Amino acid sequence: MKLLYRYILRQFLPTFLVGLAIFTFLLVINQLFLIMDLFLNRGVALDILLRMVGLILPMFLPLSIPMAALLAALLSYGRLSEEGEITAFRSAGMALFQYSWPNLLFGLAVSALLVYFNLNLAPQAAMEFKNMHYAVAQQNPLALFAPKVMNHFGEYKVYVEKMDRRKRKISEITIYRINPESGPTRISAPEGEVVSSPGDGLMIKLSNGAIHQPSQGKETQYNIMKFERFSLRIPVQTEEGPRPIAVREMTYAELKEKAAEAVRDHLSPASWRTEVHARIAAAFAPALFILLGTVLGVRVKRGSKSIGVGMSLIVISIYYGLLVFMISVAAQGLYPPMVLAWVPNLMALGIGGALWFKVAAQ
Repeated sequence: MKLLYRYILRQFLPTFLVGLAIFTFLLVINQLFLIMDLFLNRGVALDILLRMVGLILPMFLPLSIPMAALLAALLSYGRLSEEGEITAFRSAGMALFQYSWPNLLFGLAVSALLVYFNLNLAPQAAMEFKNMHYAVAQQNPLALFAPKVMNHFGEYKVYVEKMDRRKRKISEITIYRINPESGPTRISAPEGEVVSSPGDGLMIKLSNGAIHQPSQGKETQYNIMKFERFSLRIPVQTEEGPRPIAVREMTYAELKEKAAEAVRDHLSPASWRTEVHARIAAAFAPALFILLGTVLGVRVKRGSKSIGVGMSLIVISIYYGLLVFMISVAAQGLYPPMVLAWVPNLMALGIGGALWFKVAAQ
């Protein structure tokens, strides 16, 4: 039996690791492009970028691990079924649980680790990544700019034709500011520089330019003011000190404290409690996906690879689509978060359990 268990795990683990690498890469590829842009076009040091990459991975592992577990279960058991090995196990008098419990135990172990990971490590990585981005902006403000593209900073849009990162000089600058009640204000200058402005974000110092300001009540007419020196503050938070923390960047202790504060202030704590239950519920996705993948894979007779990939995409779409919907409803406080956040897991467990007994009875 030990030989059989090792054989089952050898079928499962390599596929799991390959799937984990593929899904993680697909999830982080957009972030990787942004980081490569910081290195190739914006002059950020390589060691800082490597640290940022190391922080990106924990942010997406809570999603890629369950996906890889489902794909591995479907493909490994689908191959065993397609090649007749499942039939051989049954002929030897082995029940479904006997040749499936090693992978199920692996899924439970991974889920147990993900509970702590989702509640603490992943949000800490997200917060540290944001802090590093702020630090990059503080030390090298031009890292936030790219030449010959429109750079967005809140209500400002900044276009820079050329940049000298070493001297922090910029050339051929055009800045647009959106005015809700009138046309956009346009500021242009042939040269300028960018510096950090503690407490105010970034400061763009322009020379020998002009401001094109819409006339009041006449959007087709502009007032033009020329200047020799003009300084513009851009609202990018690069200063040291307290920064706003997003919900996904809060640890379990911080979410719990926020919920307690809401109760003391006679406000609804639903959003904070929903986040906690959603993270815990999502942590058990690997175990549930392995359960589903096992019974679905055993039923496959032909085309295990194509069917396995297709089933994986369908299950992942339904599960996470339902989870997002339930989280949005629970955050409104209309129903208990403890119930709604666990609905996708209960459905997956119910369907997986029903299929399990049906396969085991064959």
